[in-house]
Amino acid sequence: MDAKVVVDLYYESQCPGCKETITTSFADAVKADGFFNMATLNLMPYGNAHETQTSSGWDFTCQHGEAECQWNLVESCSKNLISCPYKSFEFINCIETSDSGSNYEDLAKTCATSTEVDEIEDILSCYNGEDAVKFEHEIAQATEALSPSHTYVPWVVAQGVHSDDVQNAVQSNLLKYVCDNYTGSVKSKDCAQFEDELFLTAEEEPRVIEPCYREEEITE
Repeated sequence: MDAKVVVDLYYESQCPGCKETITTSFADAVKADGFFNMATLNLMPYGNAHETQTSSGWDFTCQHGEAECQWNLVESCSKNLISCPYKSFEFINCIETSDSGSNYEDLAKTCATSTEVDEIEDILSCYNGEDAVKFEHEIAQATEALSPSHTYVPWVVAQGVHSDDVQNAVQSNLLKYVCDNYTGSVKSKDCAQFEDELFLTAEEEPRVIEPCYREEEITE
């Protein structure tokens, strides 16, 4: 089996830079022919949040307030319950495009319909139950275990490595990063564009993403 390029995105649902990364570079890449034959995406919605253990489980405090915590939980459930990687991404992409309010379940249902996700009842049961907290705690642990520790989000780890070069490459053009690093036999036909002379001679400016820094004040 061909080794896929593994890209992990540590983010929080209400950070503008996280939304932009998901809805531009990542969304464009996922549209490519056979993208998931070359790559595995792990979206990790927690970011700069904090968790506190309670007698009943875990409580979360999020950088952009309670709504961010709730959307993180919805997305945590969806990433664990939607089996198709394409639909799993598209569901979160839909949420990130529209999650400005607190209509958590209504938007989840709308996004499930538009992305043809069949697992919506499981997602809502998860969101309203203990599994959401369990899944979010697992993501929190993975986030806190990052080495080097994250100092902002979105925070990219690709092939187990975080660096400024990796961060900039993935944020600017995830598809190009995957095409450049995939060595298997099922390379997408859409990778050919990056070998085109016009592309090679054009100077592509890195996409400027406004990060949310870890030390920024937590809002309630």
